[in-house]
Amino acid sequence: MFGLKQDCTHQDIKEAFYRLSKLCHPDVTNDPSARAKFQELARAYEVLGNPQKRKDYDRGLVNPSGSTSQFTGAGEYAFSADAMCTDDNFSSFYVKHYNRALNEAWFRQCDPEIIKTALEYREDKHNFVMVVYMVVFSGLVLGFFWTKLVEKPIRLIEPPKSEK
Repeated sequence: MFGLKQDCTHQDIKEAFYRLSKLCHPDVTNDPSARAKFQELARAYEVLGNPQKRKDYDRGLVNPSGSTSQFTGAGEYAFSADAMCTDDNFSSFYVKHYNRALNEAWFRQCDPEIIKTALEYREDKHNFVMVVYMVVFSGLVLGFFWTKLVEKPIRLIEPPKSEK
């Protein structure tokens, strides 16, 4: 997109961005696609202009098909504007991949009957807890209405009249 080699400097990227942004800026040109081009250019500069994100990109930590940027075989950067690169992408990907691999390994080693039994046990436990809560709640409601039904009004005691 910038027309630069992979080993270009930060200053080269900055100059290319400013040069291209002046050409693609929606306020400068009447091209209907200028806004989209400028946004794509800004997204590319956000990754390539940030030294840490660029290092991650150069090391391949940014997934090329994962909607960020990539280095083409022609020696130039190509950039897709679908999503942004964040510092948490690699660690969140690693955690998700690790957990998914653990779950898959566990399911491969387990007997399907045991899994079915465990799921049924969890469902039965949930149903039992719900029944207990319903019984307790029903008991409280019935107790309240029973006391209101059998309750007799309290007569007020009048103080004795004093003689004068």
